[in-house]
Formats: sequence, structure tokens, C-alpha cells
Amino acid sequence: MVVGAEPAPRPGRRRTRRWVALAVVAVVGAGVAASAAALAPPRQTADVPVPPADAAPEQVVRAYLEAVSAHDCETAAALSAAGDAGDHLCGATRSLEIIEVVPAPQLSDPTTAAVNTDFEVAWRPFAEGGNAPEEGWGWTYYLALGPECWRIVDAGAG
Repeated sequence: MVVGAEPAPRPGRRRTRRWVALAVVAVVGAGVAASAAALAPPRQTADVPVPPADAAPEQVVRAYLEAVSAHDCETAAALSAAGDAGDHLCGATRSLEIIEVVPAPQLSDPTTAAVNTDFEVAWRPFAEGGNAPEEGWGWTYYLALGPECWRIVDAGAG
């Protein structure tokens, strides 16, 4: 052995380091893939048709909730007077199960309506506004009769 020279690395040690490095890369890669899957926008699972012009307010709300559940954000937005109410729920929910959709007592103006709903919702990780309880959610949708059909104009706990 030459004085001051480093000993040659043992073949087994180099192989062990390589396996440790590969294991670390695999674990980090799996973590990145899982995070990307959890944070990626949900995929649309069905096309929900917009109800006909003569549909009752509760039919409009049921179609809206079905669209949100299927992540059909285009239909959900079409059922909103603002045209964007479905975007937030579509993007924030992981799943939504409709329990009940019933007309609320008639409002004094015949061009307005209220529909009471109960549904269970599971929020996506880090979803903004996902602050409702996951078990049973009483919610009222308010609708206005436009020139062609009923559209959702507001909603709130109810």
C-alpha cells in the first residue's frame, strides 16, 4: 500500500450506496406522484344534461348537484345565473352524494323559488371553502325565473 493513497472502495459498499440512492429516489418519486394525483383537478365522470326550459326549480337543483358530483362544471355553470357557481364546487369536491332535494315553501314572488337540499360532500385536499361538515349538509338554493328557465342565483345554510 502506498502511503497517502486512499484505499480502493469495496465493491459491496458501492453497490449498497447505489441501492440506497435508488430507494430514496423511488420514495421521493412516489410521494411526488401521490401529491400530484391528490392536487390535480378532478376528471369529469359523466355528462349531465341541462334540464328542459319547463323544468321545476327542484329539477334544476338536482341536475346542478348531479353535475357537481360528476365534475361536469360546464353544466353546473350553465345552471347558475352567474354562470360560474359550479366552478368552485366542481373543483373543491372529491365526491357529493345527494340525499334529498325538496321544494321549500313558496316565496312571495312567483319568479323566485327556494329548494332545500341535503347531501354529503367530501372535499378535495386543500380545497378553498371546503368547510362544511362531511356528514349531512342542509343547504338551500335560491332560484330566479329568467326569460327561458330557472337558474340558481344564491345558496346558503338552511
